[in-house]
Amino acid sequence: MLSILEVLRLPIEKEKSSDETKQVPNLPLVFNSLCPLLKYHIQPDPSTGEVDLNIVQEYERVCESIATTLSIIASEGVQEIKD
Repeated sequence: MLSILEVLRLPIEKEKSSDETKQVPNLPLVFNSLCPLLKYHIQPDPSTGEVDLNIVQEYERVCESIATTLSIIASEGVQEIKD
């Protein structure tokens, strides 16, 4: 099963020009669903008062993947526009 980040990295294959008008409006929905993940605050364990280091490291990896994916999407087509 593909994760959301793997799905976002897949190029949109347009078979007809109307495909773009179907897919592009979905991007704000995707971006808005990722925002809470980026703003999430990991709470310490109530019994120990400590934060699990493994969870923090995994969260940092997820945030890095989201940031990388968003950068890839944002830069898509920029070179063509410059040229």
